[in-house]
Amino acid sequence: PDIQVMWSPLGDENLEDYYPGDDYVDVVGLSVFGLQAWEKSTKGQEMSFKEIFEPRYNRVIKFGKPIVVAEIGYVGDADYVAKWESSIRQDFAEFPELAGIIYFNQKEVHPWPDGFGYPDWQVSNRVVN
Repeated sequence: PDIQVMWSPLGDENLEDYYPGDDYVDVVGLSVFGLQAWEKSTKGQEMSFKEIFEPRYNRVIKFGKPIVVAEIGYVGDADYVAKWESSIRQDFAEFPELAGIIYFNQKEVHPWPDGFGYPDWQVSNRVVN
């Protein structure tokens, strides 16, 4: 009874199908990853933290729970990484339920779609040429 439990879906559509219920969830966690090469290849342009996070936030706000980015990572060239780095180090008035952001300092354990392999989100390896 003295613990807080996080339900942490990726944040995709239909996530509510997997919501275990208010009795089991204290905090909602979301994942936000920026992979410059994948974005350029599949989306035609780079994406920002806000562009990826906002629709996910909007999908879970209805649960009325604090929201945490339970894992964030970004890999790309130096300019891309610098943009992401500066964009997440601020208060977001438009996301009042966002309680925190946790960096996923690890190599990916599941392959990314479209042949993009296992991005290395580790801080020391996130800038690529």
